[in-house]
Amino acid sequence: SDLNKILQQKFPNLFESDNEVPSAGTGQLKLSEEATSGNTIYFALQRLEMDLREELKEAQLTVIYEKFDHPLAKILYKMERKGIALDRDLLA
Repeated sequence: SDLNKILQQKFPNLFESDNEVPSAGTGQLKLSEEATSGNTIYFALQRLEMDLREELKEAQLTVIYEKFDHPLAKILYKMERKGIALDRDLLA
């Protein structure tokens, strides 16, 4: 996924060196021993959030992210977890 690629670029020491970025839906990156000890992941994600927020600010996209993307992410997450109902007759 794009997030996996970003994480590997910004924090290469968090992942085992033989990891390839998995394609969508095939799995997740395997964390290194260093990454799984203590609060390393928490601080890496916190740093990533700060970096991405700065990029949004520079691109003048902060309002779009805060009003649309961020709230929608929660809805999409729930949809992925619970699934959605489709009316097959209507779609046919």
